[in-house]
Amino acid sequence: MTNQKSYSQILKSSSMVGGSQLIRMMIGVVSTKFAAILIGPSGVGLIGAYQSIIQLGIQLAGLGINQSGVRDVAVSSGSEDEEAVARTVSILRRMCWLTGLVGAVVLAALAVPVSQLTFGNSDHAVSLMLLSMVVLVTTIAQGQMAVIQGLRRITDLVRVQILGSTAGAVISIGLYASFGKAGIVPSLMAIALFNLGSAWWFSRKLFERSIPMSWRETFSGAKSLLGLGAAFMVGGLATTFTAYATRALIVRDIGMDGLGMYQAAFSISGYVLNFVLGAMGADFYPRLAGVSEDHEEMVCLVNEQTEIGLLLATPAIVATLALAPLAINLLYSTQFAPAVDLLRWFAMGCFLRVISWPMAFIQLAKGEKYWFISSEIFFNVLHIFFIFVGLRFFGLCGAAIAFFSMYVLYVFGVRLIARHLICFSWDKATKRLIISQLFIVGCVFVGSLVLPGLWSMAFGGILSFVVGAYSLRQLLARLGKEHRVYRMIVKIPFLGKMFNPYH
Repeated sequence: MTNQKSYSQILKSSSMVGGSQLIRMMIGVVSTKFAAILIGPSGVGLIGAYQSIIQLGIQLAGLGINQSGVRDVAVSSGSEDEEAVARTVSILRRMCWLTGLVGAVVLAALAVPVSQLTFGNSDHAVSLMLLSMVVLVTTIAQGQMAVIQGLRRITDLVRVQILGSTAGAVISIGLYASFGKAGIVPSLMAIALFNLGSAWWFSRKLFERSIPMSWRETFSGAKSLLGLGAAFMVGGLATTFTAYATRALIVRDIGMDGLGMYQAAFSISGYVLNFVLGAMGADFYPRLAGVSEDHEEMVCLVNEQTEIGLLLATPAIVATLALAPLAINLLYSTQFAPAVDLLRWFAMGCFLRVISWPMAFIQLAKGEKYWFISSEIFFNVLHIFFIFVGLRFFGLCGAAIAFFSMYVLYVFGVRLIARHLICFSWDKATKRLIISQLFIVGCVFVGSLVLPGLWSMAFGGILSFVVGAYSLRQLLARLGKEHRVYRMIVKIPFLGKMFNPYH
């Protein structure tokens, strides 16, 4: 594959996944608005409580198999051995059935104590017994999604996600309107069944072949699946615990208002980068896993992904730094003004996240579960420590400074691990891009701190345009003259000459 084709694939997947996430976010906003009107704050809170229990059950029961399954399917597919792919898919599907069933039975059996622990009484035990079915159905659906993602059918993956979000909104709004809070449990069950149906249909359409095998053969073939899956589960639990500890520390030291400020800033920073990071997980990870035995190709792919990620994300990060006050006021209210400084520190951390994530995927693509577990636990513990110290010395803003500080060390940490695993290093073009973008982002960040409000926004706005134009020129240069995006852009009067990298 030529570099231009590789860059084109990365940009295509980023655009598709980013567009999908934008659509799903808009659908989610509409669904949440209707839920707030139809079932009120207590109903929305009950949905959140049920979903947190379900997600924890899925995370524990699934053993990370769906994530490790993506790698195994991608590796088998990369070998172009249809027999190996069929065997991997069959093992993945059977194990998802088994683990989902075990998780559902355990949740149903523990429904009473879980209800008492969560709600202070056993009134919700019957609802939790019914929702145990969601654990089974969702775990099976995740297995089907892993097949689609492992085969790198991003178009089908996006279709399943958008279908699920749309159907989920329609089903939930209809049931809330008809039954009020009594429609919450049926809606969660119906949405899970619909998601399974759509994922199963697309997965079977892509790969219908299955290999008959005994359970002994299934367990024997699932060893690597379970090994890396356990690493995913531990890493996920470490991240979940860090999120919980962060919020607990903020509530204890600052209060609920402080937590609201933190959540607002953190959510906005997530909106900025989800389209880039989502594409890394959806397409880059299985693509990297498919060439996990070719270290030279892996190094090339990581450099290319880093470049495209920076070119797409940096203009958005610069705009966030410059327009943070406007973003907070527009999406929340003037009462959230203290969140502005947090948002800027989060944006700086997100810039480093774009640099570090492509290197972090090397551990997963290589199936290096011990490196992955060790690094995840170490940096999550470090993050909690930084938050503890930051809150003491800098107040609420210290939590955001801790996020940035952790990612400074994370970049160096994952680079050392990547160098050890595949002799990774950034090439000259990637180094130049990182340095230039870091300089610009740093200037806007400092300007936002020292310049008066309007001057800061004007300075950042100008640099946002400059960075956006530069990024577009660089993207077009990497795509080449034959790419349809290049041909479309250069036809635009005046702007075509401005953005044309060959002029």
